[in-house]
Amino acid sequence: MPQIDDMKAELMDKAEMADAVTDEGYNAASPSGKYSLRALNTLVDSLNMVLPLFQVEPYPAFTEVPTSLPGEFVKLLSMVADAAEEAEEDTITVSDMTDDAALNMGSGILRVLAKSKDFKRFLAQPEAKGEVEEAIPAKPVAPVSKPKSNPQENMDLFASRMMK
Repeated sequence: MPQIDDMKAELMDKAEMADAVTDEGYNAASPSGKYSLRALNTLVDSLNMVLPLFQVEPYPAFTEVPTSLPGEFVKLLSMVADAAEEAEEDTITVSDMTDDAALNMGSGILRVLAKSKDFKRFLAQPEAKGEVEEAIPAKPVAPVSKPKSNPQENMDLFASRMMK
């Protein structure tokens, strides 16, 4: 089975490359600004209130102030923002998070989402794309046998229907 092992290894390599490209994209899209440690960790606390709804592990608190938001953090914020937008709830705009005021605004929105019954209900619904309908079993059909008739009877029947 060396071929299967080679295919698995190749697939894993491609998946890792795709993840790396995605992470680079989030790092490149990360907003930068002047943040305080307190505002950053308030946002982390608020995000961590929402993440269990997505069955995602909590994000760790910041120990130092970055100049731009980390890619993984932006990825999680974007995931929540996209879901809130789909659920037609108030949402955050990650690209606008360039100062403490924007971080505090985002924290408030995340806290509201974490408590929103409508948002929780939306997340609990199965995805429409991935749903597979259960097949309805067909009723058994009796085999069709060819009727025994002579051609003259068929012509007479046809002619009588044409006259009506």
